[in-house]
Order: sequence, then structure tokens, then C-alpha cells
Amino acid sequence: MKRNTLPEFAGLVGISATRAGQLRRNGVLTGDTLPDLVRSYCAHLREQAAGRASGGSLDLGQERAALAAAQRQRIEREEQVARGELIPADLAVRHGVALAQTMVGALGAWPGRLSAVLHAAESQAEVGALLGEAVHDIRLDLEAAVARAHADFRRAES
Repeated sequence: MKRNTLPEFAGLVGISATRAGQLRRNGVLTGDTLPDLVRSYCAHLREQAAGRASGGSLDLGQERAALAAAQRQRIEREEQVARGELIPADLAVRHGVALAQTMVGALGAWPGRLSAVLHAAESQAEVGALLGEAVHDIRLDLEAAVARAHADFRRAES
């Protein structure tokens, strides 16, 4: 390549000689003649315009793929919600809080109920039997509380 071709090219296309040198080092400008440099630079510009250039900070092909992936994921989530496989986080939190409050309410009555019965017990065997019945009854109360909370939640959401 003749010594002044790169500065001549830079002046022709309106870029600095430093930028032309960078383009040469990055493999964008190829060839030894002014027509070769112009052709390689035009090819580079066409690639950038078509979104296929990889030398810049924005790769339009990758951006399009990322957008398509995000749209696909959004659609998949919407379909999961429609099928009842997925619920919004705020809905899960509200349901969890309502369930916990109902269960605490159901358990809150048990100390008073057990206290009177256990004081009247006359033997360890009777206390054991009373506690066994109480545990069974507590389980039934909790199951009923969960069913009520779930029904209330479904009713509130529809």
C-alpha cells in the first residue's frame, strides 16, 4: 500500500486518520489501494445498517433475539396463569396472610378449652387420652380453617 493511502481514504470519507487506523487494525479496512479501502468500508457500513455488524456496542441481531425471547417468556407466563399453574406474587402473599390469620384464630381458642378439661382429669392416662383427642380436634379445626380461608380467598378473587 502506498504510504499516503490511509490518510487519503480518511479525507475522502470524512473521518480522522486516527479513526482510519483503528478501522484498519480492527480488520474493517482491507486492501492496499484506495478503491479496496472504500469497498471494505462500504461493506462494513452495509453490515451496520442491516444490523449484522458485531464491532459496535449494539448488535441488532442479538437485540432482536433477546426481545423475541422476552416476548416468548411473557406469553408462556400468561399461559401458565391462564391454566392456573402460576399466580401473581401479591395474590400468593394475600392468600398466605389470610390463611395464617385464620389458622391463628382457630388455634387461639384451644388453651382455654384444654385448660378446664385437663384440670378435671384424674390420672396421667386420662390426660394422655384428652390430649390425643385434642390433637385430633385441633387438626380438624385447622383443616376447616384452611378450607374457609381458601373459599373466602376464591370468593374475593372472583
